[in-house]
Order: sequence, then C-alpha cells, then structure tokens
Amino acid sequence: MQQTPNLLDLALLIIMVFFLVKALMRGFVREVIGLVGAVAAIVASVMFYEPLGRMLADLSAVKAAWWPAVAFAIILLVVFSIFLYIGSMLHRLILSGPLSGLDRLLGAGVGLVKGLLICYLLINLLLLVNPFKTLEPLQKSMVSPYVVRAGNFIKDMIPENLLGNLQKKAGLIKPEPAQKQKP
Repeated sequence: MQQTPNLLDLALLIIMVFFLVKALMRGFVREVIGLVGAVAAIVASVMFYEPLGRMLADLSAVKAAWWPAVAFAIILLVVFSIFLYIGSMLHRLILSGPLSGLDRLLGAGVGLVKGLLICYLLINLLLLVNPFKTLEPLQKSMVSPYVVRAGNFIKDMIPENLLGNLQKKAGLIKPEPAQKQKP
C-alpha cells in the first residue's frame, strides 16, 4: 500500500515552491540584501525610535503616546527601502553581466532554505498550538519528516547562544554585576 500526500504535505510543498520560485526570480543578491536590510531596519528602529519619537512629539501640535510607534515605523521603512534600492541596483548590474544564471541559481538555494525554515516553524507551531489534534496529519505526512530533519540540520549549524550574544552586543541585555567572593 502506497502512502499518498495529505493536505499538510501539499501546503508545505506549496510554501517551499513559492519561496524557491520567488528567490529564483529575484536572485541571490536581492534575497541576501533584502534579508540584511530587514535585520538592519529592525536594529536601527530599535536603536533610534525613542529620540525620533520625542523629536516628532516636540515638533507636532498633537501630544500623543503613539509617536514612538510612528518613529519606529518611519525608521523601519526608510532603512528597509534603502536596502531594497541597493539590492535592485546590484541586481540590475548582475543581470547585465555573465553571472545572471549563477545569481538566480544561488537565489533559488536561498529561497529553498527560507521555505524549509518557514515550514519547520509552522510544523513546530502546529505542535505547540494543538499537540493532540495535529499529530495525525503530521504522522501521516510524507514531507514533514524531511522538513523536520532539514530544519534541525540548519538549526544545529547556528551557534548555541547566538541570539543572546547579539542581544548583549546591541545593549539589550545588561551584563550581570560581578558577585563578590566570600573570604
């Protein structure tokens, strides 16, 4: 008896194919610049939204508590737009040269990894949200085991305390005071 794909398999395959095709069309440079731009936009927004929010509140006749949120959105959009523009210009430059095919092929690889990670997160989210009702589609899935293995492989490649170290470097986590040793 052969196993047939279920709806979860189809959904996972659609997600992975979507990201693969999207990245194939955009190319490696635009995908990477877009990812770097998103991270840079979030970091810049976190670092500078408070001063910009105060400045906007001072300049405006409207005194409201939502100015920091507006400042965050403005910084996010401006920084991300700059990176998108840079990525677009680099993409045009690459398209005019002999590296266009390689750019698209590497882009497809990045897209496949993005799709796998999103599917991996969705599978784990299904387990967290409703662990008992979602087990049957996961157990009968043909694609889920491969997605979980690939997701675990990618996850294992990331240093263990990467996020904590980045948060400390950004000043989001204050170092703990040194404890005095008793004589």
